[in-house]
Amino acid sequence: SQPDPEEGQWAQQIWRQYTLNQFSLRDLARSHRRDEVKFELPLSNEQVLPARLINSILRLDPACHGLPSLPDDLNLMGFLKGSIDLMFRVTQNGQDRYYISDYKTHWLGDEKGSQLGHYHPEALREVMNKHHYHLQSHLYQVVLHRLLEQRLGTGYQPEVHFGGSYYLFLRGMAGSESRIITPQGDQGCAGVYFHKPIYAVTELLSLALSNPHEAEQKLSELGVRITH
Repeated sequence: SQPDPEEGQWAQQIWRQYTLNQFSLRDLARSHRRDEVKFELPLSNEQVLPARLINSILRLDPACHGLPSLPDDLNLMGFLKGSIDLMFRVTQNGQDRYYISDYKTHWLGDEKGSQLGHYHPEALREVMNKHHYHLQSHLYQVVLHRLLEQRLGTGYQPEVHFGGSYYLFLRGMAGSESRIITPQGDQGCAGVYFHKPIYAVTELLSLALSNPHEAEQKLSELGVRITH
């Protein structure tokens, strides 16, 4: 969700200290970003979308292996509506890549308080699963995927244009102190979680929203059994 104005101003100040894959959100041109992107994903008018199908698709993403399953008896119809905090484009080496960013204001810690270690990317992976944010990220990526298909047409190359999702846990972003340096090198920042898309998962999930039966057939061809 969007942070309140005070948090937003604070984030603007510290973003200049953060580099995400060799770019900074602070330096994004206004023309390269869209804030609060509202979307509405229509589901099939003729078929229900069973949650067990979504569960089976998400299991193809290793990042989702700790994600709690949706109830198998849940069936979806109608529309999925939401809002993406930030969608942006970065040009590197003459090539455009498109990303999503979502802001989180969670307090993470224990009875002893909150430390930067609670916002380490590995710790955030558990938070992403606990709160179903990996599912949210995949749905956001479907939105981006469909938009790029529409805007770029035959020039759309997912492996080139599809960047991924950055989840920014603002309370863990403490400027230069948040940098994680190990003997193996720079490991990123506390408070910053990157979800790298697997295009096959995005494509299957997009198909499941519009044609669940065809998506089930595709999964079957991949050797994935859907539990009824």
